[in-house]
Parts: sequence; structure tokens; C-alpha cells
Amino acid sequence: MRRATCRAILAATLVIVAALACSEVGTDPSIPVAIQLSPSPLPSIVVGDSMRDSTGAAVPLRATVFNFRNEVIPDAPIRFLALDSAKRFSVDSTTGFVAANDTGQATVVATSLTLQSAPITLISVVRPGAMLALDSLRDSLHYAFTGRDTLRTFQVRIVQISGTDTIPVPSYLVHYAFTYPAGLDNTDSTAVQLVDDTKRPSLVDTTDATGTANRSLRITPDTKAFADSVVVQVTAAEPNGAAVPGSPIRYVLRVLIE
Repeated sequence: MRRATCRAILAATLVIVAALACSEVGTDPSIPVAIQLSPSPLPSIVVGDSMRDSTGAAVPLRATVFNFRNEVIPDAPIRFLALDSAKRFSVDSTTGFVAANDTGQATVVATSLTLQSAPITLISVVRPGAMLALDSLRDSLHYAFTGRDTLRTFQVRIVQISGTDTIPVPSYLVHYAFTYPAGLDNTDSTAVQLVDDTKRPSLVDTTDATGTANRSLRITPDTKAFADSVVVQVTAAEPNGAAVPGSPIRYVLRVLIE
């Protein structure tokens, strides 16, 4: 009887010790409980080049590890892994630097101890060789109150030209800007604005599968009277920061709103 009682006490003691150990691990600020992998700074990486940011600088993948307080653990061990049997990308598992070897997509994850991040997708594309205007560079638009919006598109296409072949460059960043008249910054809903396909103000687009980017000049019933030219400049840059051949493209639209 006494021996059975001792066994019961010992078992209970072990349960308590185990519970305390788990409790200490769960409240240790140095123990990772979550990891987040940031997406690539740009929509795509050019084949033969490194992953870069908007300034043209080569940058590594970035992952952040958190403790139970949702605080960053700056010295947490992190490793990067490309789930890429086709070897489209080379990923340094320690530094996170990425190079694109071939066109296509691959999934990448980050790990810290037993944690694994949600995956992100890397996209690699051919090097842009030209940016082409798909709409008239000079036009006019007369808007009289109709109670409806009027849209005028400014489309461009980014391609690589190889012999007689024209290869579209998808997932490539394109910037739009007003360069005339002064003061148009796309934030005033009573002035003309550049909008996306959902009619939301936007000055940036990413080329689709055909290499096409598109933003539209929007005039609404609330747009103030206006009679002047509007100049829209469209730009795209190569990884080293140089302009893609053909960039910038300038659209000049004579607008009359009454």
C-alpha cells in the first residue's frame, strides 16, 4: 500500500515538473513562437540578376521572428529554403540573397528552429528590351456633364525582342505620373485622377501576362471645370536603375471639362 502511494506521489510530482517546464518555455522571450517572411520588394526578378529593391540595390530575403509577446527576436537563427526542383532560383540559405537562373516561379520559406513561415512566391522574367505605347500619344477629350465617369486609358507594353520574336515581360513594375500641369498629385478627387481597373487612384501598375500595364485618366461629375493639356509620363527601369529602352513614354491629352 505504502509503495503504491509513493508511486502515485512520484507520478504527480513528474506531471507538475513537466508542466512547469512547459510554462517556462512558453514565457521565455528568447524562444521563437512565430516567423514571418516578407515578399520580394519588386514583383519579379530578371533572369541572370539578383533580387533588388526599388533603388536598384541587391537585397536579401527578409524574415522576422517573434516571441510570445509579439516582440522581434533580433538574433534568432533563420534559414531560407527554395522549394524549387527546377532550380530557377539560387537562394543562399544563410544570407537570403537570391539570383534568378531561369524564367518561372518558385516557392520560398524561412525557418527558425522548428518554425516555418508561410511561403512566398518568387517570379523571374526575361530582361525587358523595350517599352511600347499602345494608345495615341496625343489626343483630346471633351467632357460635358453626363452623370457618369469618363475614362481615357494609357496603356504600355514591356517586351523583349529576340530576332523576329516579341516576348512579353509579365510581372514588371511600371510607374505613372502627372508632369503637367503642376500640382496634380492624384490625391484630389475633384481634379482629374489616374485610376486602376477598380477606379481607385493609383500611379503604379504591374504588367499582366501580355506585358501590358494600364492606368486611366478619370473624370467624374465632381471634377472641377478644366481646360488645358494633361501630360502623363510612364516609366519603367531595368534592375540597375537605367530606363528600359523606350521609357519614358509621355501621353499628352488636351482636356476640356465644362
